[in-house]
Order: sequence, then C-alpha cells, then structure tokens
Amino acid sequence: VWASIGECWDATGGDDPEQLHDLRVGLRRTRTLLRFGNRVLPQPLRARYRPELRWVQAVTGPARDLDVWVGIFEDLTEELVLPAARRDLAPFADLLRPRRASARAELGEVLAGARIADLRAGWATALEVLETSLAEGAGDAGEWGPWPSRARTPAGATVRRRFARAETLVRRQASSLDRDSPPDSVHELRKRGKDVRYLVELFGPVLEPEHRARLRHLRRLQDQLGRYQDRSIQIGFVEECMERDASSLPGATLAAMKELSHALIKSRKRVRRAIDSLLD
Repeated sequence: VWASIGECWDATGGDDPEQLHDLRVGLRRTRTLLRFGNRVLPQPLRARYRPELRWVQAVTGPARDLDVWVGIFEDLTEELVLPAARRDLAPFADLLRPRRASARAELGEVLAGARIADLRAGWATALEVLETSLAEGAGDAGEWGPWPSRARTPAGATVRRRFARAETLVRRQASSLDRDSPPDSVHELRKRGKDVRYLVELFGPVLEPEHRARLRHLRRLQDQLGRYQDRSIQIGFVEECMERDASSLPGATLAAMKELSHALIKSRKRVRRAIDSLLD
C-alpha cells in the first residue's frame, strides 16, 4: 500500500486533483490496516503512526474539498440551478478558484515540511524492520517490541475475523440511522463502510467469494454516502460564503447562492432516500 502511493507525495504539491485523491485513498487504506491490526502488528507501531496518518488525512481534506468543488461546479449548477441564476453565480465561482489555489499552496508547504519528511522516512524504515523480522522468524520487531499473539496466524483467518468485526460495526450504525439522523451520523457510517471495503480490496484473495460479493452492494452504498457527504460539505461552504462575503458580493449573486443552497439541500434529501432504500 505504501509503495503504491509513494509517487503521490511529491506530485500532490502540484495541481492534479487525482494525485491528491490517490494519496488520500492510500492513507485511508493504511489507516484501516493499522486500525484492525491489533494482535497482529506491534502496539507501539500502531500508537506511533495512527495519529500521524490521521493528521495527514485531516490536513489534506480542505484542498481536496475545494478540488471537488471547482471540478464539479459547472455541472452541478447546470443540474440544480435555473439558467438565469447561473450567470449570477459567476462571482461566487470566482471566489472558489483562488481559495483552492490558496489551500493547495498551504498543503504544498505542509507536505514539504519536516513533520511529513519524518513520517515518510520513519514509516518506510518501520516497514523494512517488520519485513526483516518476519523473514528471519524473530520473536520481536526490533524497536517496536515483541510480535503480538496472532502475528503469525495465516492471513485468511485473521482477515475474516476483522471483516466480521468491521461489517458488524457497519450494520450496527446502519440500523441506528433514521430519516432524522444528523449528517455526522451518515458520515460515520461512510467511514466504517470504507473500513470493510478496504479490507476486501486489500485481502480479496484470502477471503471467501461471499465476502467479495457483498462488496458490490457496499460500493453502491458507499457511492451514495459519498454523495451525501459532498452535498453536506457544499451546503456548509455556500452558507459560510454567504455570511462571510455578503458585503463584497452583488445582491443577485447572494440570491443565486441562496437558490443553490436550497437546491443542494433538496438534492441531499434525494440522496438520503437512496441510502435508506439500500439499507432496507
């Protein structure tokens, strides 16, 4: 997993949205491995790197959100807003591009900083230590201490247990949702669903066909949960800009932004109905 995203680190400081997206997917997959790696990976290793990878996920989020906004703005407004109001949204669109550029510049500074350099070097070294220790049959993982009890259990048995645990969490959270559940609850369900998806994608060869079959349904659910989260972020951003930039935007633009906000809310409700049907 780490090797697959290695090239994304340096490229993410540029302007390619897909490189940042690939980096974030790789980070989430690595975090899933650490999250479900208790009794398999040394605890000191997990304690050291889980917070660091969570931090990287957080600092790359704002730039990614604006990448999505800029990328879909034209199509989104064509879908949701009347033609007359689209023209009035031009000043709002003009706000998005420099903010994306600013978020990208800030992210570039973070990715070029010492904390990221230490993380990259330290994690790569840690993986080499683990690999060498396992190959030599050592009872401990060097500086990371002894191997947990299930470190040498066949991968299939371990992953199936982790899959069952992750799927149980998804089902539990899904059963607690209703039409009045707040967006944060839907977002939590999405995160737990990603855990299951990444376990299947990473360990598909050692899982049973039934596990891979369930992934197809989960992907459909994840797609809708992703749309719901995107709409929530977009609604918040539009409303924040309406409040923060009210004095600098034309009245017609503010009215068009209000129309866009209402359209996004309606769109989110439609997505929520689609999620409910997939959970039935």
